[in-house]
Amino acid sequence: MSNGHDRPVKLRVIGDVHGHYRRYLELTKRAKYTVQLGDFGFDYRCLDELDSECNKIIPGNHDNYERLPQHVLVPFGMHTLGEFTFFYIRGAHSIDQQYRTTGITWWPTEQLTTAQGEACIKAFEAAKPDMVLSHDCPASVYPLVVNNPWHIQENWTMKFLEECLQRHQPRRWIFGHHHREGWTEKLGKTRFHCLGELEIMDFYEVPNVNNNSTSTNT
Repeated sequence: MSNGHDRPVKLRVIGDVHGHYRRYLELTKRAKYTVQLGDFGFDYRCLDELDSECNKIIPGNHDNYERLPQHVLVPFGMHTLGEFTFFYIRGAHSIDQQYRTTGITWWPTEQLTTAQGEACIKAFEAAKPDMVLSHDCPASVYPLVVNNPWHIQENWTMKFLEECLQRHQPRRWIFGHHHREGWTEKLGKTRFHCLGELEIMDFYEVPNVNNNSTSTNT
């Protein structure tokens, strides 16, 4: 894949992996730092060859919460990779929970607890981040990014993320979960991006809302 830039990729944000581990590993080779937005899959052995300080994962709702690797960022907070600082938030609600098996393909800890969500809201408001990376998105974004109304099920994650947004509007918020390749929308002061499966967003320098990044589906 050619990204059309001669400069090296300093930060690469990667959408849901869903078990496509070889393709994920290829994507990590082309950037100094990577952050994967969750739904990685349930087998983390492929991560053994990756530096956990440079390659991070923000778990989603299709991750094994009993065997999370050292590469994960949980449950929320500020993090810095090189010159990039962002606020991360893990987790989401599984609308297909009834078809999954507890402890094998579904974990009851997929969402933050009420106490964790409330603590996240306070930390978010205090930090006032410019950039947010999460698996899911705020409730107000759902009607815009979700094509099928059946997929909109009220849940705790969308609610507390919405409260975070009401307390502070970051300049950029990147999320996965909904698999909308190339989707972007600006709400208020915040530019939202939803990455599709294995879609990437590359940064060549510390970003502003309108430039210095490209999004590609591989």
